[in-house]
Amino acid sequence: MRNKALTGLAALSVLASALVVGPPAAMAAEAAPTSIVVDGKEYGAEAGLTTTEETYDVGTGKEVGSTWATPVKGSHTNDAWGASYAISKEIAYVSYRGTAKAAGNVYAGQRIVQVCIWYTRDGKAVTGTSCSNATNTGTWRSGSEVALRAADSLVSDAPKTKFHIKTSRINPGIN
Repeated sequence: MRNKALTGLAALSVLASALVVGPPAAMAAEAAPTSIVVDGKEYGAEAGLTTTEETYDVGTGKEVGSTWATPVKGSHTNDAWGASYAISKEIAYVSYRGTAKAAGNVYAGQRIVQVCIWYTRDGKAVTGTSCSNATNTGTWRSGSEVALRAADSLVSDAPKTKFHIKTSRINPGIN
C-alpha cells in the first residue's frame, strides 16, 4: 500500500512539473535591469526605476509572499487603486502555486508596474519566471494575474524550495 501511495505522489509531482511554462528563471546573481518594458513603454533611470527582490522558503502548510496595498484617502480620479501582490501556497503536499499581480498602485512613494515570480531549489531553477505588468493608457490599471506551479521534492532531506519575487517600481507621476 505504501508503494502505491508513493507512486501516486510521484505521478502528481510529474503532472505538477509539466504544468510549468515560461523561460528559465532569472537568478539573484544577475544585475538589476537598467530598463524594463511595461505595456509597450520602456522605463529606466529617468523614470526612477528601482527593483526589489524577496526570497521565501516554502514548506508544508505555509503561505508566503507579500502584498503591497495602497492606503486610499479621498478620491483618486487618475488611478485604479488596488493591491499588487505575490503569494505562494502549498497544494496537496506535492506542489506549490504562486500568483502575482502588478496593480499599478503607489506603495511607499513608488508605482509598482511589474511583479515577477519564480521557484528554485538548491540554487537551480524549478520553474520559469512569470511576470504581471500593469497597464497604462493614460491611467494606470492592474495587469492580469499570473500563476505558476512548482513540484515539490518527495525526498525528505532535499534542499528547501524557494519562492522568489521581483518588483519593478517607478516614480508615481510617470505616465
